Amino acid sequence: MRGPVALSAAGLALLALAWVALSGAFQGLAEDFEGPGSTEVEIPRAGDYRLWLYTRTYLDGTFREFPEHLPDGTRVVARTPDGDEAARLQPSRATLTYTSGQTERVSLGQFHFPEPGTYTILAEGMEDARAFTLREARFLEHARRAALFGIPGVVMFLAGVVRGIVVATSGRRDEEPGS
Repeated sequence: MRGPVALSAAGLALLALAWVALSGAFQGLAEDFEGPGSTEVEIPRAGDYRLWLYTRTYLDGTFREFPEHLPDGTRVVARTPDGDEAARLQPSRATLTYTSGQTERVSLGQFHFPEPGTYTILAEGMEDARAFTLREARFLEHARRAALFGIPGVVMFLAGVVRGIVVATSGRRDEEPGS
């Protein structure tokens, strides 16, 4: 019976590693800022960073709600310290929404920063203040890593359970009636 238990335990260990790998997708850069205006961000590594617009949040100490889209004529750009345009906001192909408690945000799109460094995010062309957050877009990378551990973990765990049931029930054969 030790074999099935060890197999199930190994499967659970792989599932725990999958969970740790997936939880890494929610860490990393998270820079909150308000627009109109600009903010400097330190980009730790080259890659994609998703820009979110808060649609329900506290702004200046007051709970506020905003439309899911920016007003016409609004522009959000990333600039180098020299003022050159470093990255264009690529609009999201699908609407991504994140809700936590009373706060909700929608994805506006993502920037691709070619190298680490200090950049200025400029949001202009809107009259009312809006709240934004810039976050690393590394979910798929972490999801692939989680699947690498999670799929074998599920298979091993279930194989251990099934094998344990087979081993446990194979020793309990009742004698044939009439023998």
